[in-house]
Amino acid sequence: MDIYFVSDFVGLIGVFLVVSSFFLLQAEKFTPSSWGYLLFNLFGALMLLFSLCHTWNLASVIIECLWLSITTYGIIKFKILRKK
Repeated sequence: MDIYFVSDFVGLIGVFLVVSSFFLLQAEKFTPSSWGYLLFNLFGALMLLFSLCHTWNLASVIIECLWLSITTYGIIKFKILRKK
């Protein structure tokens, strides 16, 4: 199987996860601090970054790194708030 096909397929799943998380947030099925929202964004960003390793685009890599950083911040914040 061609690595570019796999890369594109993984990237498409990542796009689906990120867009789905936003849609489900707007549809009030997710909250900004729900595990579903956070995990969809986390795995979506990771999958998009994997895809971008094979089809390089600097602007997209930057936005996905920021998306991943913000989501990681949200996960850490959520875990800290749950402990209190």
